[in-house]
Amino acid sequence: MVATKRFLNVGRCVTAACFLAVTLSPSYALAEDDKASGALAELMAAVKDSKPILDVNLRWEYAKINAFQHSHGATARTRFGVATGTFHGWKGLLEGVNTASPKPSGYFDAVETNDGPQSVVADPERTAVNRAWLAFSKEEWGGLEMKGGRQRIKLDDDRWIGNVGWRQNEQTYDAARVKTNLGMEKLLVQYIYAWQVNRIFGDQGGAGTRDFGPRSHMLNVSYAGGKAARITGFAYLIDPNQANFRAFGSATYGGRVKGTITLSDDLAVPYQASYAYQHDWGNNQVSYDAHYALAEAGLKVKGLATVSAGYEHLGSDTDARVVTPFSTAHKFNGFADAFLNNGGVRGLRDLYVSIAPAIPCKGLKLKFIFHQFWDDQGGDNLGEEYNIVSTYKWNEHIGFLWKFAYFDGGKTRSPATRTRSILQTTLRF
Repeated sequence: MVATKRFLNVGRCVTAACFLAVTLSPSYALAEDDKASGALAELMAAVKDSKPILDVNLRWEYAKINAFQHSHGATARTRFGVATGTFHGWKGLLEGVNTASPKPSGYFDAVETNDGPQSVVADPERTAVNRAWLAFSKEEWGGLEMKGGRQRIKLDDDRWIGNVGWRQNEQTYDAARVKTNLGMEKLLVQYIYAWQVNRIFGDQGGAGTRDFGPRSHMLNVSYAGGKAARITGFAYLIDPNQANFRAFGSATYGGRVKGTITLSDDLAVPYQASYAYQHDWGNNQVSYDAHYALAEAGLKVKGLATVSAGYEHLGSDTDARVVTPFSTAHKFNGFADAFLNNGGVRGLRDLYVSIAPAIPCKGLKLKFIFHQFWDDQGGDNLGEEYNIVSTYKWNEHIGFLWKFAYFDGGKTRSPATRTRSILQTTLRF
């Protein structure tokens, strides 16, 4: 036993001596110095690659809804922050936002008391943390990307999951997000768990419009087959845990395909199609089944115009209709925002056509859109809408926009006739 202890003690001494010898040797010291200097150089490179964020959006929006006074919403939205460079696969972002108005009494922001009553321009004055996240990526690990924190999430066409980017205060998510291509370049698999949705009204919003905390699982898998087709399958499970948001409890399963078929150097056919089935989920107190469908096709003639026609169906089973609580709803069913509720409990059908003439001026785009609406249950005429949108990108930092919308209500059940006109200047640095 004594000999064994002596052997162990000698062994420990020899090991310690060898460790000290290696550590103090010039070659080891140089190796450690190289590692330290390499890490420092990478850190300094990450600091150097960090970029400030400054994004200013100046907007004037005129809104007039029948039976309400008009609104003139003059607002300035400023996003400011910093995005770091990458250090050993890690990077981060911190961004604040401020929306202010020189004359807040000129419009109703859907937050303060509507004592006009005035038409809604949904851009309340607000200062908040817009995004704050930390991310890690490793291309060798199947294109792995992980991100956690407050972030912007936009999936596909924003019909189901979007950032409501049209409004001055965008919608963000407190979420964990994982992306991977599983080693296949054309594949993209995304899983997101969101525990908080930060909506455009923040904590100032009324019942059903403010920030809320759902337990949300989002799975999106897509495969890019070149320009001809990108195929996507998705499943979105939303379970709000607050009483005012239970109607948003839903499980949505679907797929979509989008692409462009090239016929010749001068002719192409852009198209998209989508289908989804939705039913109640979690704490939703209403049991329902509803269907969603979208089909759109166009013809692009080089140097002349792009003409498109489409049909969108937001179904209802009379108990409830398709809900899209995380959607960028302004993008669909007309810019007048008459159908942000997807047509109400009776659902909505939207037939639309558009034409975008080729403008012989670099950076200038113009588009005309017409919508005809019906409800899904009964097929009542809900009116029609006329849209115009024009954008001009002066350079990479400065852009301009004009958008006009006129909705003419149909039968008694349709929303009120309304007009919107927006002028906007965006500065990005």
